[in-house]
Amino acid sequence: MGTDLRIDVLAGIRPVLARMHGELDLHTCPEVIAALAPLSGTQVELDLEPLSFLDSSGIGTLLALRTAALRAGGGLRVIACSPLVGRTLDLAGCRHVLTGP
Repeated sequence: MGTDLRIDVLAGIRPVLARMHGELDLHTCPEVIAALAPLSGTQVELDLEPLSFLDSSGIGTLLALRTAALRAGGGLRVIACSPLVGRTLDLAGCRHVLTGP
């Protein structure tokens, strides 16, 4: 798809809130990694409600970031998502993993 993605990170609060706007796909995954990997030792909540597109590369990136966060003593979980993104997570069978504790 496109390469339009904006990530707003509110790091002055705990847990850290990251809100993604646009499309999370193969082309924008490096932006997500650059924004979230440095936060791996903290608790991060993701608001994907403004996300208009999510593909398998994006899902893989989110799962990898979650695994890295857990290993570093932090966490990463989705707290909100649009119906389209939610359906994509359901079809991939990983919504429960990304929304759990």
